[in-house]
Amino acid sequence: MINITGLPQEFKPSQYKIEIGNFLSNRTGHHCYFQQWKNRNKESAIEQQNPGENGHINLVFVHDILGHHGRMFPLASGLASAFIEDNINFSFLDFCGHGLSNGPRAHVDEFSIFSLDLAQFINKITEKNQHEVVLIGQGMGALSLFKLIEQYGHLLTKKPKGLILLNPILKTTFELDDKIEAPEFWKLPLANYAIEKDLPFGLSKIKVRRPFSGDDIFTQPNQALKYESDPLVSKYLSLGIFRELVKASKEIRRFSYFIDIPSLFLVSGHSYLTDPDVTYLFHKGIPNSLSTLIKFPKMMHEMLFEERVNLVIKEVECWIKENFLQS
Repeated sequence: MINITGLPQEFKPSQYKIEIGNFLSNRTGHHCYFQQWKNRNKESAIEQQNPGENGHINLVFVHDILGHHGRMFPLASGLASAFIEDNINFSFLDFCGHGLSNGPRAHVDEFSIFSLDLAQFINKITEKNQHEVVLIGQGMGALSLFKLIEQYGHLLTKKPKGLILLNPILKTTFELDDKIEAPEFWKLPLANYAIEKDLPFGLSKIKVRRPFSGDDIFTQPNQALKYESDPLVSKYLSLGIFRELVKASKEIRRFSYFIDIPSLFLVSGHSYLTDPDVTYLFHKGIPNSLSTLIKFPKMMHEMLFEERVNLVIKEVECWIKENFLQS
């Protein structure tokens, strides 16, 4: 596994102790990479106080499809600076097959694996300190949070206090190439077939070129170029992960009434990967007292790399303060 000795300077929170590690997935047997930022000023004080007191929070970040933990750093770094005087830690997970985790690249056999690994990770990091947990997910990561709450919440030793969801992929709007290179007897529209039926003979692991470019999801050309050159962002994805993403999004759309904790939806006006209108309808299915939706009409899918990302960070900061840091 690749080892990272540091972070990009602009996202390096010097006031926090950075710890990295991995755990063995109970479901796949792959090693899953994680990273934690622990407040140097508050860590010893937290250990001496009663767990669960006001302000003892662990923000857990989960990334988008084909992404990795580092794609969440702009938001995390901004919040880390804002909450330096609060008892807040930050945790990041790379899903199997993504980033610095093991496993077939950009592939998953079942979408539930993401949520089960996430449950295992949350239990691991709260085992000793019993911090309250707030979950933050983008795109596919947000979808995995919904599935965790709806289907696997009983596995968590501590129920999450809140959800922060950036452009959740509740309906996929990107498509794979209709024809995929395969042996002669499999020359058929496999992309569509993959959604409707199980693929035989291990064909779910067939890789196809990523059906979107940096220009499709970033407003700023320089950020699109950085995305394309990021060695941890896969340029391919498997038929299996696409099939599982489509299936999971269809399933989760029916279960907004399962969300019984405060939830913040942050939605771009233009998202190549998902339909913002579907997110709005999902949000409306949650009781008004629990769900807040904020639109950023001029932003694209990767809102954390927009020129005015400070607007996103400020909305998240205010929501966290209002819901979890009021004395």
